[in-house]
Amino acid sequence: MMRTAVAVLSLITCVPFGHAASAAASPAAAADVDTSRWRCRFCPYPEAGTSGSVRAGVGYVGDDAVKFGEHTDLAEEGAYVDAAAELTWRGRGTRRWRASVQDAGLETRSLLVAGGEQGRYRVRLLRDTLVDRNFADALTPYRGVGSALLTLPDDWVRAPTTTGMQQLPGGVQEIAVGSKRHRTGLGIEIDSDGRWRHHVDYRHERREGKRTSAGAFLVDAVALLEPVDYRTHELEAGMRYQRDLWHIEFGYTGSVFRNEHRSLIWDNPFTATAPGADRGAIALAPDNESHSVSFSGAGRLGERFHLSGNASVGYLHQDEDLLEPTSNASLIAPALPRDSAEAEATLYSAAARLRFDPAVRGLSASLAYRADIRDNDTKVDTFTQVVMDSYVGGVVRNEPLSWARHTVSGTLHFRLDAARRFAGGVEYERYDRDYGADPSTDEYRVWGQLRSRLDFGELKIRLEYGDREGSNLEPAVPHGAPQNPLMRWFDVADRERQAATVALMLFPRSAFDLTLRGEVARSDFADSRIGRTKRLKRGYGVELGASPADNVSLFAYALRSMDASDQRNSQAFGAPDWKGQTDDDYATLGAGLRVIGLRKNLDLELDLTFSDAESGISLTVPGADAGIPDIENERFMARLGADYQVDDRFSLNLGLVYESLRRRSWQLDGVSVDTVPGFLSLGVDEPDHDVVAVTLSATYEL
Repeated sequence: MMRTAVAVLSLITCVPFGHAASAAASPAAAADVDTSRWRCRFCPYPEAGTSGSVRAGVGYVGDDAVKFGEHTDLAEEGAYVDAAAELTWRGRGTRRWRASVQDAGLETRSLLVAGGEQGRYRVRLLRDTLVDRNFADALTPYRGVGSALLTLPDDWVRAPTTTGMQQLPGGVQEIAVGSKRHRTGLGIEIDSDGRWRHHVDYRHERREGKRTSAGAFLVDAVALLEPVDYRTHELEAGMRYQRDLWHIEFGYTGSVFRNEHRSLIWDNPFTATAPGADRGAIALAPDNESHSVSFSGAGRLGERFHLSGNASVGYLHQDEDLLEPTSNASLIAPALPRDSAEAEATLYSAAARLRFDPAVRGLSASLAYRADIRDNDTKVDTFTQVVMDSYVGGVVRNEPLSWARHTVSGTLHFRLDAARRFAGGVEYERYDRDYGADPSTDEYRVWGQLRSRLDFGELKIRLEYGDREGSNLEPAVPHGAPQNPLMRWFDVADRERQAATVALMLFPRSAFDLTLRGEVARSDFADSRIGRTKRLKRGYGVELGASPADNVSLFAYALRSMDASDQRNSQAFGAPDWKGQTDDDYATLGAGLRVIGLRKNLDLELDLTFSDAESGISLTVPGADAGIPDIENERFMARLGADYQVDDRFSLNLGLVYESLRRRSWQLDGVSVDTVPGFLSLGVDEPDHDVVAVTLSATYEL
């Protein structure tokens, strides 16, 4: 039960790439291993019966820390109940039912009931709650937070700037920003005559809370808290027919989303820049639904061919009523060309793959084709703009996005001998987009891979090259804001890309393994005068695992990833006159140790994790200081778990966690509600904390 006790406190830790090595012990060593406490979770249970466990205890969090409990119920200082239970019933034959309750003393409790009879039917019921915390102490002068109407206090005195607002900073209230999601799911699967399988899964999710948003009146802006009150219904159903050499499957997926609030209305805290601009409104997430049907299948065609494929058709629909162009009664509001969105799109997808195994030993080849099409049937109209409830602007037209992507590829695999394998392939992609100037791209890709088994490990090398050419790249926007004709969107611009990946896995001893990884990818946009011109991604890592003794395992890893991009732009709507660079650097270190049977009845587990992320933007602008501070995120976590087996049924569990978090962001740190004259902010800083949490519980095996 140590893993369960520690998991209650693991919260937001993640240990990617980490693993504990295991090795087969020699016959002599195996004879000395105490197997009395070992369990086989996958062995058959010929006898019917009931088993389970109950855990109960208490935990304590040493300080308030919203990010420590970002996705749990452990964000506040104080004690909490640590409780969980699991019950399994096994009938005769293959009948089995299991029920479990996790985090019973927290808001994030979950209930799972699953069971059935192998080869006949299976049933699964899930009920759980998830939390998502953003800020614990956002500051706002608005009343009615959580509703669709935000009003200012009756005695609020408007001013041209935040520094002139007499009620700031004293007239604000603290608001916790975040949401809760309550999920319920039911799934049923039925097997009949060994060939047909049917399944139905239904999920309902309700999400409630608050999220950050913003509004503006010309040069004045305000941070807002919009209500979150969503309902989502999802249904999946399908059937599968299986034969010895082939199978087919049909499926349906549907989703219906409902928002209880259509819009958010708020009072203008600033002196109105235009007569009547006293209140603003923004549309919230609209009601929408999606439906799709699919078909897939695979099978052998003779002795040397294998064919697989799938196809689907989907439909997206959204017809929410449109908001009026303005809340300003002093303006003559232009009429809307239609009352609702009338938005709909049809999605088509098809893919097929044919594999050929010729008479040449170790050789196989395959051809593949894939098509993805989005046909946006949303009605196109022209709309007269009202700019930030202040004045009537020009005419714009909604531009529905449609696209079609076709991909053809071929691959070869060749096993030279038992130790060496080669693979390679070519791919062509045609991507037609229907927006702006209707840009299209043609991209050719080629790759090769070597996999070689060594006496002491394995080596993998992969090389890739791609060349993309675009047409109709000028960013023309009919009835919209003009764009620099030299600009190229990075996703359609001409690009040349090279990439290489190397992985070396070493097994010098049976109880020790070491893996070294490295990768680099470079993209050049040589023909882009305005926009992205270059991107360089690099990464490397080291992972090791060892089992120095039969009851001891340990692991360690070090990973780093770097991503840098260069771009050029123009202040004068012409030739490039400044350039910028973004640099993202991520590093993660981790180590762990597990000891089973220390002093016979004691198990220990220790995990250490450190991560450091930095993101920087540097600008070169003639005659200007263009420095922007880096954004930083540094986290360290240490977890200790211990289980002491009092007897065959009763054990004591200890969990201890320490976490340190340091985050820096120039957009938030030091920006109070009235720091920026033209922006009424939420006055939140990036979170910092040093938190210790402990849990002590007891587990009884039924």
